[in-house]
Amino acid sequence: MDAYVFEGVISNTDARNTIYSDPEFGLGNIDGLYYWCAAADNYDRDTGAIDTTTEYYLLIKNHFKDVGLTDEQITGLMGPGTVIFDVTLNVHNAIRTDPNLAQTTGQIDYQQIV
Repeated sequence: MDAYVFEGVISNTDARNTIYSDPEFGLGNIDGLYYWCAAADNYDRDTGAIDTTTEYYLLIKNHFKDVGLTDEQITGLMGPGTVIFDVTLNVHNAIRTDPNLAQTTGQIDYQQIV
C-alpha cells in the first residue's frame, strides 16, 4: 500500500510512516482512512480539484502540520487517479447501491457509515 499511495508524492520515509501509522488519521487504519475518503469526496466534478476548505481536509492538514504535509502533497495523495480517490469512489458506489445506506442528497453522509 505504501508504494502505491506515497509514490511520487512524499519521499521522506519518516513522514510516510507517520501519515500511514498515525492512530487517529493514519491511512493504515479504517478510522484514518475514513477522514481521507471523506475529504477526497469533496472535489469539483468538472476539474477534479479537491476542496481544501472542508472540515475533513482541514482536520488532516492541521493534524499533520508537524510532518510538513503541504496542500500539494495532500491533494496528491487523495486527488483523482490516486488509490484513496479510487477507494472513495468504491465506497461512494457501495453506499449508493445499498438500500440500507441509500442517500438522496447527492452527498455521502460519512457520519452515517461510522
